[in-house]
Amino acid sequence: MWSNLVAFCFMGGGGIGTAIGGKIIAAVGFTSFYGYAAGALVGLLLVAFVLVEVAKPAVVECAK
Repeated sequence: MWSNLVAFCFMGGGGIGTAIGGKIIAAVGFTSFYGYAAGALVGLLLVAFVLVEVAKPAVVECAK
């Protein structure tokens, strides 16, 4: 049952992403679109790093 839901979400998300991404690329250009995507990934990396560093003391405390 859950595999059907997961497959539906992947297919729906891919279709929506393709439709929206195509319009955005047409508006701003291919290079700018992937430049923004790269910036977003760097931002996500920094946020993840900060969250992991903040959570380390709590994880160590729970492991004791």
